[in-house]
Amino acid sequence: MINNKDKIFKPSLLIIILILPLAWLYFHSELGNSRKAHEIESLLLEITQVETQLTEYVLKNRSHLTLHYDDISASQSRLNVLMDKFIPLLSNNMNISSKRLDNVDDLFRNMQIFIERFKSINSQISQRQRYIKVISDQIKQSIISDPHNIIEQINTITIMVFKGRIFGEPLLDQALIKEIESLTLHEKEWDLKNNELIHTFILHVNKLSELEGKEAVILNTLFQHELRGAIQVIRNNLIENKFEMVNNSNTIQRYFIIYACILLLLIVFFILNHKKILRNAYLHKTLSEVDELTKLKNRRSFLDDLECVIEKQSGALLFIDLDGFKLVNDQLGHCVGDVALQTLADKLQTFVEEIDSLKYSAQAYRLGGDEFVISIENIVKADDFLMLKNFAAQVVRGCEFSVDEQYELSISVGISLYPEQGNDVATVLNCADKAMYHSKYNGRNRFTFYSDI
Repeated sequence: MINNKDKIFKPSLLIIILILPLAWLYFHSELGNSRKAHEIESLLLEITQVETQLTEYVLKNRSHLTLHYDDISASQSRLNVLMDKFIPLLSNNMNISSKRLDNVDDLFRNMQIFIERFKSINSQISQRQRYIKVISDQIKQSIISDPHNIIEQINTITIMVFKGRIFGEPLLDQALIKEIESLTLHEKEWDLKNNELIHTFILHVNKLSELEGKEAVILNTLFQHELRGAIQVIRNNLIENKFEMVNNSNTIQRYFIIYACILLLLIVFFILNHKKILRNAYLHKTLSEVDELTKLKNRRSFLDDLECVIEKQSGALLFIDLDGFKLVNDQLGHCVGDVALQTLADKLQTFVEEIDSLKYSAQAYRLGGDEFVISIENIVKADDFLMLKNFAAQVVRGCEFSVDEQYELSISVGISLYPEQGNDVATVLNCADKAMYHSKYNGRNRFTFYSDI
């Protein structure tokens, strides 16, 4: 017998196999690529934001008089993480040349080098500023008399140095150069200690100016760095690729819709055809198990059913033969004989339905010719045997009928029990057949138990 699970599983598996390529192609042609493009675009935007933030922190740090590199270092680390994701993601998913990606990577590393140089020079500048303030205070404390207003000049230079640092103005402008020249005019009048301090003061101012010049070059390089431009070029290429991808996806999607419609029609055709095949198979199976003349189950069905039942429970088999059938068939013809067989089949079916309404399960079969069988299950107790005898007597009495008002027909019945008379179909059927012939030899129109022979 065909398993119901197999009936459902096999068509479902075929449908899934047909649909999976469609789903895979659809998601990879549009949704998958769109997701990747969106991921790369978000990453590019985040890189631009972090790079801008890094530049802002550099500008803020330049105007501070103390060192604050935590924000710069944090932004550098964040940018490094983003670039580590960006290069592999772009090289694996988009049509970007490796040369351009290598250029972006080189620009990024170059930018990191310049930021480290800025931090180094900025640190030296901050140290020079502190030295200038310290030396300025020492000069003020060491000078007893100040006929040429040296302290005022020192204060002016110091203020100009810090003011230029805070507001980002060039350190050695004309006003500061004039103050330094004015300060050195009277160096012959300084005592030895003040001379050394003032020279050290001027030296630090000049060194500070030199470092700020280097810092300005680095800042200009950072502000005009090509990394942002290179990233923008890649972003423009991604936008172009995205538009092209959307157009291609729309075209592919139209083909997918056509394919899906064809696939749907094939699936519908397959389902309808499968149902038709199953219906025909069921009809063929039904016809192969049912006697065409009497509409009772046939010999093949009887053998299959009894083989399943005889292994699980006890029961009884009534082997029935129509007495006088050969004479009717010979004298009146096969058509009248067929009517006689149909009449007997109807009577047997009526008795089966009556007993089947009780706790017993019964079924009538036509084995062939004028031979019939009734199978009754659950015959185990004394009451069941009494019921079986009464049932057999009713069947014998109820199956007496006449044909063409000339021929009286009756039945001879042989009864065997299982497992008492056997554990297989052939043995039980043979016992019932012998009991039936015993009924015929003893005058017909009666029933006989095999156990009574």
